[in-house]
Amino acid sequence: MLPHPSLELRNGAVFIADSHFSHKDPRAYKLLDFLAKNPPPQIFFVGDIFQLFIGAIPSSLRLHAPLLAKISELARQSEVFYLEGNHDFSLPSLENVQIFPRKRQPLVLEYEGKTILLAHGDLFISPFYERYIQTMTHPLVTFFLRLLDKITLGHLYTSIHKKVLQKSIFALKNPDEKSFINKRLDDYFSYAKNHNLAPEILHFIIEGHFHSTAQNSLYKALPSFYCQKKILQLIHGEFHIFYSSN
Repeated sequence: MLPHPSLELRNGAVFIADSHFSHKDPRAYKLLDFLAKNPPPQIFFVGDIFQLFIGAIPSSLRLHAPLLAKISELARQSEVFYLEGNHDFSLPSLENVQIFPRKRQPLVLEYEGKTILLAHGDLFISPFYERYIQTMTHPLVTFFLRLLDKITLGHLYTSIHKKVLQKSIFALKNPDEKSFINKRLDDYFSYAKNHNLAPEILHFIIEGHFHSTAQNSLYKALPSFYCQKKILQLIHGEFHIFYSSN
C-alpha cells in the first residue's frame, strides 16, 4: 500500500526546499512575508527548511516558534504542506498545515491527469543512512533527547545548534548528471512497484535534498534556496522562478 492517498497538485503551486534557515535568519522572514503578500494556491515546504530543528526538543521548539507561527499564518490564504527533512523533523502540529514526516514520503500527487511523487529526497540513499535517520526519528530517541534538553536546561541543544550553524553547506556537483537522474528514477520506480502504484502510470518525480538543479522529462531536483537562492512555481507543467534572493 502507498503511505497515503493522492493529493491534488494545483496549478501555481510553489516549492521551497533546503533553505537551511537559522532561527533568526532575515532571509526567512523576508521570504515568508513575500509569500504572505503574494499567496500562491499551494505552498510545499520540501524539507531542510531549518538548519537544525527538532520539534520534540523544547529548546528547539521555542527557538523556532516565531518562524513556525509565520508558516502557520500562510495557511490562512494558501494550502500549506510541510515535508520533513533530515535537518527538520518531529514537527509539532501547526494550524491548517499538513505535515508529512519522512515515513509518509513520497507524497503521491495528481496534476493535470498525471501522477507525481514528491519527497524531501533523502530516500534510497544507503542502508547505513536509513538506519541512522530511522534511529534519529524514533520516538524513544526523541524522548531521550527531550529528557536531555530538560536536564541540561537547554544548554546541550544550544551548543549543538551553534556548531551545526557553523557548518558549510554546498551545492551538489554531479559529474555525471544522467547517471544520477537514472539512479534516482530507478529507486522511485522500484518504490512505486513495491507499493502497488503501477510504474507505467507514474509520470514525474520531484525532490529536494541534493542542492541540485538536475532535471529531465521525468525528474526535477528542486533548487536549494540556500545554495541556488530561488524557489519555483509550477504553471501548466513548467517550472518558473517565483522568488529569488541575492
